Amino acid sequence: MAARGNAPPVDVTTGKGPAPVAEGEPLQTLQASTAYRSALLVALGYVVVATVWIFLSDLVLLTIPSDSSWVLFVSLLKGWSFVLVTGGLLYVLLRQHARRILDAERAYRIAVERAEQQKRLFFQNTITAITEGKMLVRSPGALAAMPTPPQMEEDVVSAAQASGVREKIREAALAAGIRDERAADLVVAAGEAITNAIKHANGGRVSVHVGADCVWVRVTDHGPGIADLMLPRVVLERGYSTKPSLGMGYTLMLALSDRLYLTTGPTGTTVVLEMCRREGKAATVAAIPDRTPLVDAL
Repeated sequence: MAARGNAPPVDVTTGKGPAPVAEGEPLQTLQASTAYRSALLVALGYVVVATVWIFLSDLVLLTIPSDSSWVLFVSLLKGWSFVLVTGGLLYVLLRQHARRILDAERAYRIAVERAEQQKRLFFQNTITAITEGKMLVRSPGALAAMPTPPQMEEDVVSAAQASGVREKIREAALAAGIRDERAADLVVAAGEAITNAIKHANGGRVSVHVGADCVWVRVTDHGPGIADLMLPRVVLERGYSTKPSLGMGYTLMLALSDRLYLTTGPTGTTVVLEMCRREGKAATVAAIPDRTPLVDAL
């Protein structure tokens, strides 16, 4: 049974949890603390310099006779010098303050992105394990480059267009050596992905790619995507300990294809259906890799 509640996520492929990353409240508190401490240093620096300046300049004035013509000149010099010196000091202190704020914001952004990456990796590993390697969740953009160039590529925005594209997928699969019944399965699975694109993103782009052992059908849309926190609910509706219940047609896609790839984000979703010429061949074919760079490269 999978752990529920507030237990930390565990990588099901290694049995280890993700590296601890401070996020949420602790990170925001650290960022605010840095800003407040920096602002306090600016204020204290100004107070110290202004106090010393006033004290020393007043001592200088006390050494000048009150009836001397130098009193007015020194007073003016004292005032203008005070403005120039404190203005320069404020510039230096505020510049240091801004640098600390920028450094804190960058550290916060990197930490949050690293936490998001760890969360996505957990989802990827969990979904892969639960589906026994048949469903692979990739990072956004990882499926932009396919193993081979497209043999067919079309935009689909309506059910009428989808019907014609499904027929072209069937023809391409048969021409690539896929048996009739497996080609039919691929067409039905692709139809589910196309229907999702039309329903959730007002259409998408469909392409067919043929390799040495397999045929891939890629369906890409520019809808809102599936939020990371929603992935487990979409993919594992009934929990980790029972048979997966996939929403939006994923159950059927998984059952009818040899392997299913999914990448999703705020700029859209891409589904790739893989069907090999021989049943069971997918286990020996290298999966499409996840090419997204690590956060540490920022």
